[in-house]
Amino acid sequence: MAGPETQIEQPIAFDHVRHVTYLSEGEHRREKIDMHKEILGEDEASEEVLQGQCLECHDDLTDEAPDCAGCHILFQDAALRARKDVRACVACHRSTWTGYSAGIPSVTVCRSCHADEPRTDSEQEAHLREYIDRSEDIPWVRITEMDPHVHTSHKAHIRYAGYACTQCHNGLDQQVDTPLDLHVTTMEACIECHEENNVSDGCLTCHK
Repeated sequence: MAGPETQIEQPIAFDHVRHVTYLSEGEHRREKIDMHKEILGEDEASEEVLQGQCLECHDDLTDEAPDCAGCHILFQDAALRARKDVRACVACHRSTWTGYSAGIPSVTVCRSCHADEPRTDSEQEAHLREYIDRSEDIPWVRITEMDPHVHTSHKAHIRYAGYACTQCHNGLDQQVDTPLDLHVTTMEACIECHEENNVSDGCLTCHK
């Protein structure tokens, strides 16, 4: 549930739908399975590849393939692999699974997928690759905000309570245009959700 909306501009027109679809509908998985089959000269992929058990072979993943490791170390977590409703978001917003805040992905995260050949012929990706080549973080404008005295743990909501990202960030998985809207979560929305799910709605639960 969102509050008032204010139009803002981003340095790059980020297409949430394309990114979510690529990850959630299996395109990334199929792409990497085919890559392994080609490299190994096999007609069928191994069970380790099919199950995403990268560390069975790549025990040096963090040292030898840092661009891949950011996602693939994280996704060795079986609990996360089972959460199809959040995996596409966590792939970029990694601290939503491991920490307190979601944060804005650094250019290192973008490099994980966009380091080699361009994936599209769009001007937006060309602009993105300029930031990657300079190792310069993209000056994204935050599109969600809460009052500074409100503290919300993404890890608690997503990993432990089992909520999907879109239960609070509604509509972002359908956002294709720029500029984006500034989504402000209201206290009424939080209280309503807490009451529906029998979670404490005392003031100090969120107001620290």
